[in-house]
Amino acid sequence: MGFYDVLAVYYDQLFPAKDATVGFLSSHLSTHGGTLDIGCGTGSYCIALADQGFSCTGIDLNRDMIDRARKKDPTGSIDFSVLSMTDLDRLGSRFSGMYCIGNTLVHLENHAQVKEMLRQTRNLLVQGGVLIIQIVNYDRILSRKIEHLPAMHAGPVTMERHYAMDPDGRHIIFTIKLEEQQGPSVNRLSESTALLPLTSAELTGFLQEEHFSEIDLYGTYEGGEFTEDSPACIVKAKV
Repeated sequence: MGFYDVLAVYYDQLFPAKDATVGFLSSHLSTHGGTLDIGCGTGSYCIALADQGFSCTGIDLNRDMIDRARKKDPTGSIDFSVLSMTDLDRLGSRFSGMYCIGNTLVHLENHAQVKEMLRQTRNLLVQGGVLIIQIVNYDRILSRKIEHLPAMHAGPVTMERHYAMDPDGRHIIFTIKLEEQQGPSVNRLSESTALLPLTSAELTGFLQEEHFSEIDLYGTYEGGEFTEDSPACIVKAKV
């Protein structure tokens, strides 16, 4: 099984839609025009926003995630599809808003792919459209050489998250260790994947290169100021 094939089984337990995230997205995006969730996972945020009147489309590269999202959609009105975030041009639609959260962007392999993804998002956004990106605050991870994040707990499931620099010096190896209590026994799984640790300066610089404007940085979904101590790097930009 691949990294996200393993994670898909526990995704809804570990990553439920959070009110603060839904509130941030709904306050910065518009219900006029379509909204695209890039890397939608099991669709929780698409479904939450659809409940507020947004017309949502969700894409993810993992078929199991998309299958689960389709089953969760109570009305069947959300268009969920398997698609890479570097193939957005294939959608053939334009959107008033897009968001790529959950540390999804850093699964791209290199800076060229990030720039290409941003180019495609800009092409598909209407004038005045908004793009929201959230990644882990890699300014903090890199400067402090952080090797693990706090464990996550959801009922019988615990997930440990570990970082190690790849020998190539350009990537971080992200390892998850999952434990699920099943009666008297414990089911243990471990998988790793490579991440591209983008700093806030790199991300905002790439957005500027692709002619995004009004670029704002936040450290939390509550609207907190971005600092080196922030847990996340959240960027809002307009075309």
